[in-house]
Amino acid sequence: MIVYVGITYGGIAVFLLRGVVPFLPSEQIGPVHILFCCILMISSLASFLFLVSTDPGKITRNSIKLLQKKYPYDNFLFKPTECPTCKLTKIARSKHCSLCNTCIERQDHHCIWINGCIGAKNYCYFLWFLASHAVMCIDIAFITSFVYVRIVEVYGLFSNYYYSEITKRVMTPRPGLVLQYLIRNYPDLFFVLVLCGCMSIALPLFLMYHLSLLFQNQTSNESRKTSQMK
Repeated sequence: MIVYVGITYGGIAVFLLRGVVPFLPSEQIGPVHILFCCILMISSLASFLFLVSTDPGKITRNSIKLLQKKYPYDNFLFKPTECPTCKLTKIARSKHCSLCNTCIERQDHHCIWINGCIGAKNYCYFLWFLASHAVMCIDIAFITSFVYVRIVEVYGLFSNYYYSEITKRVMTPRPGLVLQYLIRNYPDLFFVLVLCGCMSIALPLFLMYHLSLLFQNQTSNESRKTSQMK
């Protein structure tokens, strides 16, 4: 959880303080677009807070009878048995999490980013979490690329000459030199651009995977079990 907070909100701080405030709005990125991005950030934070504060569906001795009616055994993937760790009747579609040290109702997986399980009661917040972060990363990557364009315009980087301390020569501006200048002088923004660029690919794919599981009425845990038994 600490890693998530540090990377995500540290990255947002860099994006706002080093990119948005000094160089935007511009002709390409107007105030409305910036406001939309801020709304995405608030939505991402809200989804995270709801996700970490909601019980994923911890199974207790008092809830067993109700859950047995809710989740009947199929005698294929799930059969009546006892959890060897909790010493409680193992509910169909549940799974014991060794990290949380409890059985979770319709457990999907243990999420390292929130240091907790994704289960029946917080799965909707998990989908919100994925969707809001996916759109936010796409938008931040898009805006950050235009921040670099704005930096080039403001400082006239294609109009200046560059002096190499290694070769002791004055060089005319080329795309490679300008890119090198941008990365050297704004490495934090470059980190945000690369990170959000990668997440812009990974998060939508992960979201699509979970949406497909949702339509199949399966968890990732059940999907793995089904594939192993084929």
